[in-house]
Amino acid sequence: MLQNDGQTIKESTSKDMRLIAKVVDYLPQIDLQSTAVVCADIPYEVGDLYRLYLIMKESKKPVITGAFSVSGVRWMRELMKVMRKSEEDLAQKPYAIFDICPSPPLRGHTSVLRISLTALASDSRLNSSQCQCQELVLQQLLQDLLFNT
Repeated sequence: MLQNDGQTIKESTSKDMRLIAKVVDYLPQIDLQSTAVVCADIPYEVGDLYRLYLIMKESKKPVITGAFSVSGVRWMRELMKVMRKSEEDLAQKPYAIFDICPSPPLRGHTSVLRISLTALASDSRLNSSQCQCQELVLQQLLQDLLFNT
């Protein structure tokens, strides 16, 4: 985080995440929150879930977020269900956009695929043939990225 002096940089903390969420919540020009920082004061294993929790606590706006692991996707989905009346309500009014940004040159690409497939498999709106089709598309995209770049 760049400090007020415009020169000093420090690791971001949960306090910074809370402050960002509060500021964004008050800005009518911005419709979505973002889990924009990794909180150095929170254990990495729960960092993705904790960032989402902080946003949900400080703002009513939907969020753009991402998970650090496959299990993180599951836990974050459970946390988002709390914001809605039911699983169906969450499907009708999604609370978050999950993005996955692999680091070049696609280090962890298998994790990206596993997280994507897990998220698809847990989507109750998709039947098994739709999931299989989505899985084939994701596998083809991954193959294209790995071998055609």
